[in-house]
Amino acid sequence: MAYTSKQLAVAYPDRSQESLAELVKINTALSAGLQKLLLDPRKSLDEKIAQVNEILPKLSKNSQNFLRFLISEKLIRNFDKILFEYKNILADFVTSGEIITATPISDDELQSIKEKINHKVGKQVLLTTKVNPHIIGGAILKVGDQTVDHSFARRLRTLR
Repeated sequence: MAYTSKQLAVAYPDRSQESLAELVKINTALSAGLQKLLLDPRKSLDEKIAQVNEILPKLSKNSQNFLRFLISEKLIRNFDKILFEYKNILADFVTSGEIITATPISDDELQSIKEKINHKVGKQVLLTTKVNPHIIGGAILKVGDQTVDHSFARRLRTLR
């Protein structure tokens, strides 16, 4: 059966930034020569899987199973197209954001903020953190094209 790259991307069961990072890592390895090894018709499926496990240890079960399927169906040469489609699909489920604070925030605080934002936005928000002492206190949150500035520096500016 013939599959499109989009169908294959949809078949990957996990929709997270961690999964995307893992798929990018796989694509990098494929570009660096792994793909040639996996297309070698003289090697069995088990030998090819062993090569994957040697070059890419600690892959998630989802990625291992996905690669096994792609290799067995001789679809591994389309991995870069599948990755492109996966990124497009992931954009519907995940968005990025940034939180800027005057001092570092704890992991628990960050987790609590993420949960509230995820609920409000309706997507998984991948937050990066920055520390900028110039904002004095409070926080600036940027998600997508929206910015919410609750910094003390902004409040002082509005008082002037």
